[in-house]
Amino acid sequence: MTGLRLSWSNMRIKTKILITYLTILLLSFVITFSVISVINSSYTKNEIFNAGTQTVSALKGNLSLIFDNC
Repeated sequence: MTGLRLSWSNMRIKTKILITYLTILLLSFVITFSVISVINSSYTKNEIFNAGTQTVSALKGNLSLIFDNC
């Protein structure tokens, strides 16, 4: 750990700013991707549930019509 601190303190300010900028940029990409994945997963689960409910409702209605006409 001290070697990392020593090398950090020996770097030029331009290099430190660049490394800090790239680290923040990478971190923001990871956080954004994670948030979008969670939102997309929640939305997908909701849409699948709604489609399944609609399918079951349609089948129930069709079966009722078939058995009523027999």
